[in-house]
Amino acid sequence: MNVKQWLLDARKQKDKKPMPVLSYPAAARRGISIASLTESAKVQAETMLYLVKELDMPMAITSMDLALEASCFGAPVSHEGVPAVSSVILESLDDVETLKVPGVEAIIEKSPYLEAIRMVKAEMQASGDVRPIIAGISGPFSLAGQLRGVTDIMMDCYDDPELLEELVQKTTEFLCVYAKMLKEAGADMLLLAEPLAGVVSLLTSLGGLPEV
Repeated sequence: MNVKQWLLDARKQKDKKPMPVLSYPAAARRGISIASLTESAKVQAETMLYLVKELDMPMAITSMDLALEASCFGAPVSHEGVPAVSSVILESLDDVETLKVPGVEAIIEKSPYLEAIRMVKAEMQASGDVRPIIAGISGPFSLAGQLRGVTDIMMDCYDDPELLEELVQKTTEFLCVYAKMLKEAGADMLLLAEPLAGVVSLLTSLGGLPEV
């Protein structure tokens, strides 16, 4: 798919369709658990297709699981409700230095989205549906925050930038591999979730971190 041309054509359309992110609300509407949605490729694919058909979405989009990439690094994740990292795994510079970047095998083991995207792509191609598929993925700074802790990583911006730089280099390396795998699975675009980068920008505009 020529995504650039698709976006240009969509921009020219008089009646533009909204693109809400409704993965978790869709779980309630379908009567399924969030755990099944984020752990089963089949359920994920069915939900993506359900949203496309029921709401005439302009694109098919995976759910946003911001804990998935952290789990590939070994972070414990709670699946009670929306998946969330239950405890950080990096306490010091030594932890960051010894942190290994997960390989392809870890991604295949942890991510149901690769197979879900392949299933959705096959279904849409079989029906002649030319809408693009968007895959959700964490940003490198937000992933670093999942591994280190939000408060600590904010303080690292001031107190230990070397630690932060090394950690973000590792998360970036990992996400580049994951992004390539999502593309190879059939994703046409990526939706990058980088909320912590926005927090840094906000703190900068306010004159720095508050005293703790």
